[in-house]
Amino acid sequence: MIIKLNNLATTVKYASYFGGNQAPNGNFYGEHVDGGTSRYDQRGIIYQSVCADCGGTQLFPITSNAWSTTNNSTNCNNGSFKFDFEISDFVIAKYNYELTGICVPLNVNFENTSYSGVNYTWYFGDGTTSNDTNPIHTYSAPGIYNAKLIAENSNTCNFSDTFLIAINIPTCLSTEIITNNYIEIYPNPAKEIVKIGNISKDRIIIELYDINGMYLQKNEIEKNSSLSIITLSQGFYTIKVLSKGNFVSIHKLIVLKN
Repeated sequence: MIIKLNNLATTVKYASYFGGNQAPNGNFYGEHVDGGTSRYDQRGIIYQSVCADCGGTQLFPITSNAWSTTNNSTNCNNGSFKFDFEISDFVIAKYNYELTGICVPLNVNFENTSYSGVNYTWYFGDGTTSNDTNPIHTYSAPGIYNAKLIAENSNTCNFSDTFLIAINIPTCLSTEIITNNYIEIYPNPAKEIVKIGNISKDRIIIELYDINGMYLQKNEIEKNSSLSIITLSQGFYTIKVLSKGNFVSIHKLIVLKN
């Protein structure tokens, strides 16, 4: 069941149902969803995981290219589908950046890759701002700066969106310039593994910290591979991505166990 409520959750504005339309017997439920299995992205797409065909039935709709077109279990299966609302009138803030120079002061070239933005406001984390589309900013001291971009478009349904990356400004760069292409950590929240996607290097270093900033572990992984988190307790963590000793990006990770 997918529903859209009004702001006070008193009225159903939209609802749909996908799955079998009846419970097979008194001992099993029909298609149902356990908590925490839905994901909704900025483009208006829902990714849904369903407890499907419980009780060995064959009620859940399938497509010809599904992983399996038959129910091979006597209990519940994992049925997944994507529901695209095809929303086009929205704005998404996003950017890449590149450090240039040798030692501080260092320049950062910001490449604005936002979708449907009209007006832009940059907050560089050092008290300065800009309204340029693709600014070049100079950081005079080493440190970690929260560089935030707000993209606005009054003709879209969400009006504005915010994107932030914690940028590490070292005292001096190595001979290799590090370019950030928005590293993706998914799924997030996660239970057993997370995937590290959209990286430009063949091998990267992943450092893991707990909510208090305590260092937990370091892993060297291949490009676009997975990181096991099965031994972690439920809670909040920080992932730091490095390449050849250089800081690339930092991410928050939520680990679930229930």
